[in-house]
Amino acid sequence: MAAWGILEFSDATLTELGREIGRDVTSLSSAVRRLVERSKKDSKTAERMNQLRDGFAKNASLQA
Repeated sequence: MAAWGILEFSDATLTELGREIGRDVTSLSSAVRRLVERSKKDSKTAERMNQLRDGFAKNASLQA
């Protein structure tokens, strides 16, 4: 979910994240793709992702 969060909420890239955590960009990209696919079938995963979106949006509006 960290890789998805980086793509969703920052200007950073998976390449940058991969360098930071020592992972290959291909594995991170695959993980994001699997998470998005899982969220289409699993309502709990989708809800967690929505909660993160809402939390980041609320935090961003407080800082603006």
